[in-house]
Amino acid sequence: MNRIPAYVRPCFLAALLLCLSSAVIGADVPTTSVRGDAAVIRGGRITVSFDLKQGTYGAMAHDGTILFTGAYFQAGEWRSDEPGARCQAGRSIEARPLPAREALSIRSIRPGRPDLLLEIVVCRQSPLLGLSGQPADRSILGLRMGISNTGAVPIRLKEFHPMAGAHFYPGVKLVDSKTLDGQSGARQNEVKDGPYRSSPNNLLLTFGHGKERRSLVLGGLTYHEFMKWASLGSDPGVASNRRHEIAARGESAGGKLAAYVDSGTETTSDGPGQLRLTQARGTPYVFDGNEFDPAFATIVFDNTEVIYQASGLDPAKPYVLGFSWWDYDNNGRVESVFAISSDGVRHCLLDHRKLPAWAGRREPPGQTAVLLPREAYADGKTQFAFTLATADRQGSNAVVSEVWLWDANSSAEPQTWAQHLSAALAGEAPKPGPAQDLYGDLKAADPLGRQVDPGKTWMGDDWFYVDAEARDPFTALELYGSWVKVMQTVRPNLYDFPTVCAWYAGVWRTPGAQNHPEKSKYQIATTPGLVGEADEMKKCGFLNYSRAAGRLVPDNYTSDNPQGWWDDLHWQQQGFYVQPYETSQKWGKAMQERGALAFTYFQPDRVSADFARAYPQLVVGGMLDYTHPDVRARLENSYAAMRGGISGMMFDYCDETWAHCSQGGFHNPAVTAASIYRSVFAAAREGLGPAAWIHERCLGAPNSDMAAGITDSQRTSGDTDRIDPAMVSRSGLRWYKNRVLFSYDMDSKEIFSSWKTAGFAGTDQDGRRMMLTMALVGASRLLLANSFRDMPPDVLHDLERTFPYPTVSGPSARPIDAFVAKGWPRVYDLPIRAGWHELTLFNTDGANPAEFAAPLSERPGDGGLALDPDRDYYLYDFWNDAFLGKIKGTETLRQTLRAGEARVISVHAVENHPQFLSTNRHILQGDLDMSQLPRWAARTLSGTSKVIGGETYRIVLACNGYHPSAAHATGARARLEQVKGQPNLRVLVLDASENTDASWTVKFDM
Repeated sequence: MNRIPAYVRPCFLAALLLCLSSAVIGADVPTTSVRGDAAVIRGGRITVSFDLKQGTYGAMAHDGTILFTGAYFQAGEWRSDEPGARCQAGRSIEARPLPAREALSIRSIRPGRPDLLLEIVVCRQSPLLGLSGQPADRSILGLRMGISNTGAVPIRLKEFHPMAGAHFYPGVKLVDSKTLDGQSGARQNEVKDGPYRSSPNNLLLTFGHGKERRSLVLGGLTYHEFMKWASLGSDPGVASNRRHEIAARGESAGGKLAAYVDSGTETTSDGPGQLRLTQARGTPYVFDGNEFDPAFATIVFDNTEVIYQASGLDPAKPYVLGFSWWDYDNNGRVESVFAISSDGVRHCLLDHRKLPAWAGRREPPGQTAVLLPREAYADGKTQFAFTLATADRQGSNAVVSEVWLWDANSSAEPQTWAQHLSAALAGEAPKPGPAQDLYGDLKAADPLGRQVDPGKTWMGDDWFYVDAEARDPFTALELYGSWVKVMQTVRPNLYDFPTVCAWYAGVWRTPGAQNHPEKSKYQIATTPGLVGEADEMKKCGFLNYSRAAGRLVPDNYTSDNPQGWWDDLHWQQQGFYVQPYETSQKWGKAMQERGALAFTYFQPDRVSADFARAYPQLVVGGMLDYTHPDVRARLENSYAAMRGGISGMMFDYCDETWAHCSQGGFHNPAVTAASIYRSVFAAAREGLGPAAWIHERCLGAPNSDMAAGITDSQRTSGDTDRIDPAMVSRSGLRWYKNRVLFSYDMDSKEIFSSWKTAGFAGTDQDGRRMMLTMALVGASRLLLANSFRDMPPDVLHDLERTFPYPTVSGPSARPIDAFVAKGWPRVYDLPIRAGWHELTLFNTDGANPAEFAAPLSERPGDGGLALDPDRDYYLYDFWNDAFLGKIKGTETLRQTLRAGEARVISVHAVENHPQFLSTNRHILQGDLDMSQLPRWAARTLSGTSKVIGGETYRIVLACNGYHPSAAHATGARARLEQVKGQPNLRVLVLDASENTDASWTVKFDM
C-alpha cells in the first residue's frame, strides 16, 4: 500500500507520526491521548487520529500506510465538520461489550443543534474467535454514535453516520477490484466488478495490490434499534451503484446529479451541497424480485400518494426530476406525478401513466425524466407527489422506486436538455471510468427513528465495524461474521434434521385443502396427520439416521382465523388441532415420543377480525401493538402453553410485519421500528426457551441482519419447491454468516422434481443428489415438500446420506471461485481439518456437461484451496463412489461433470502411513459419521464410527506402502475388501444389527 501521500492534511500526519514514534503500535492494550488539536487512539496494528479543529478523523497502519482520512460523523443533517462546530475529546474506560479497555470519545458542539457523540475503539482479533489464517495482531475499528439533546423539544433521530466521507487508501490504484454485498432474506447477493457499491448490513471490497490482494470490510456489528448500510463511492457523497449509474447518465447528457434517494432503503438524500430530497409520506416495502437492480424492488408505497420534499433548490437553475417505478405484482397501477409549490399549487408533470408490470407481462422497471416548471420551486422548495390515479381499484396503491434531481451542467436549452436526459435513461449506461478515489460511509437508519427528549443523552448500542487492513477476502469476511457473532451474542440452534412442511406436503398441490386442513393429503395439515408422519419417519428407518421435524401451518385465510389468538381453542376451532392431539402439549409430546419434533407457525403481521373486535386497543394498523404491555402479557401466556411441546416456530409475512412496524402509531412512541420488529421474535425466544428453533421468513424487507441473536434461520427464497443456481448462491455467498449468525433456508424442496427447471437434461438421480448436496453445502436447512409416506428406497437412501447436518457453529463451505469466475459460484470448499477438505463442484448448467478446474495451492481469493504445494493429495468422489487418484499440490484439479450434477470430493493430504479417505455413510465422508477420527500408532489405524443398524458401513483406506493384516471392531462385524484396480486401497467393512458407535482397528505390516 502507498505510504503517506504529500496531500494528506498535515495535522493528521503529525498526530500519527507522533504516535508511531512514542509507542509500540503492536501493543495489546489500546491507549488514548490528546495533544493540542489531535486526539489519538492506538492499539494492535492501527492508530486513529481525530482532528478536533476540523472535525474529521483518519487511520494509519503500523507500517505507515494510510488506511483512510477525512472521515466525519453525522446525525440527521448535523455534521462534525460543519462550520462553527468544535470538538472535544476524552476517553471512556467503563465496561463495554467490545473487548477493548479504552475508547476515544468525541463530542461535536455547535450552538443551535444537539451535541453529536462518537466513540472509537481499536480491537485486536480475539483469540476466542478461533479463525485459522488470521494474523495474531490483526486489528479492527468499532464505532458507535449518539446525541445529546441540548434543545427544548424532542428530537426524532432517524439516521446517523459514525463514518461519512472517509477517503480510503488515498493514492492507491485499485486493480481488479470487486465487491460482494451483504443483503439478507431473499435478496440476491452477487460479486460485481468495480469498487463502488452500497449494501445493507455489510460490504466487502477486494482488489489487487502488487503481488497480493487487499480487502476492506465495512458493516454493522450489533443490531438493536437501527438497520445498517455500508457504501463505497467515488466522491464523499457515497451512494449505491444506481446512484453512480444515474450520475453517469446525467453527465452524458450535460447534467449533474444533485440528489438521489433509493426509496425503501433511504429516507433522505446524502452528499455535499444544500439540496436535499426527503421522504415525507409513504411506507417502505420490497417487491420479491431479483431480476433487476435491487433499487427497483425497494419501494415506498401509500394508499393515495407518496410524497417527497425537496429543499435547497436554486430558483435560477433548471432542474429535471428523475424517478423509477414498477408495478411488479401487476396490480394495475396508474399514477400521476405532481410538483407542489409552497403555496399548494399542483403542477402536473405526468398524468395517468400506467406503470410497467412484471407479473404475467415481464415488463422491466420504468425510468422517467421530466423538466420542473420554475414556478414550482420559486422559493427553493417544492414537493413531489406520486399519486394513485386508480382510486376506485381495490387493493391498489401508489409506489415509487427511486427519486433524483439533475441540475444543468451545460448551456443547453432546458427543454432540450431534459429530452437528452430522458433519452439517456433509455440508452445503455455509460461505462464507468477507471477507479481513482474511494470514499466510504457507514449509516444507521430507521423509518420511525429514536426519540431523544430535551436534556437527555442517547448513546446508541448499535456498533459498526471497519477492517481496512485485510488481505484475503474469505478470511476477512469470516472474521467479520465471528465478530458479529460475539458482539450480538449469537448462538444459533442449527437444524441438523429435515423438516416436513405440512402446507407444502398436503395443501399446496391439493385442490380445496387451503382453509380446510381435513382435506390435506394424509390429513397432514392436522396434528394427527403429523403424528402419523412421525410414525412413518420411524417405520421407514429414517430416524435411525437423524431426527426430523414436522411443521404445522395453521394459515387459515378466512376473516376469523387463529392469528392474534394463538391458543389451543382457536386452533381446534379451525380444524388444525384434532383429538387425541388437541393441544400443543399433547401433540408435541406425541411427536417427541416418536423421536420427532413439533414445529408451528404464526403470521405476526395480522390479527383475525374477531380478535380485532374483541381487543381493538391492542391492534395498530391491522397488527398487534407489540409495544403494549397487555400484548406482551398475552404472548407470554401463548408461549407458556406451547413451551415443552412445541420445539420450533416459523414467522411468516415478515415483510408485511416490517411495513407495519414502519408506520408508527404504537403504544410506546419513543421506540424505533427495528426494535419493534426484533421484539416480535424476542417474545418467542423468551417464551419457547433458548433451545427452540425460531425462523424468520423475510423475503425482501427489512433486508437486515437485525434479528441475529434471536432467530435461528432466515428464508432466502420466495415460496417455491424448486432449486436453481441463483437461489443456491444467495446462501452460498453468505458462507461467513451461514451457521454463524443464521441457518439459511431455501424454502421447501420437492424431492422428486425440484431440479426440473427449464432446460434441465440431467438424470433424476443427479438432480436429486444435486439438490440434497447444495441444501447442505450452499445453505444449511432442508424443508421437505413431501411426506415420508411417498419416498421409495432410492430416494430415502440419498436423503439419508446428507443427514445429520453439522451442529458446530462456524462458516460453511467457501464459494472459492466467487471472485474469479463469471456467473454463479460453482466450486465450494469446506476445510474440515489441516490437510482435509471437502470440495463440492456444482454444475449450474442443467442442460450440458461442464468442465471444472480448481488450482489446489492458489489463494482462495484467486480461486484456489490454499493447499500445501509441497504435498500430494488423494481425491475421492462420494456420490460416484470413485477414487480419483493422487495429485500434487501444485497441480490443478480438473473434472468433467454431467448436466446438473453436484460432485463431492474428499481431499486428503498424503501421509507416510495408512490413512482413511472416505466413508459411504455421509457426503462429508467421515466428518460427521466418525465419533473418533482415525489415528495411527504402533502400526495400527484405529477409530470409532457411527454405524447404522442393518446398513453396511464402508471406510476407504490408503495403505501407503503398508499391508493390512487384520481388522477388528467392537460392537460390529469387521472385514477388509480389496478395491479392483487399486492395490494401494482397501475398504474396511462394518456391519451391526443396531445403531452403535463401533470402535475399530486395522493392523498393518511393512
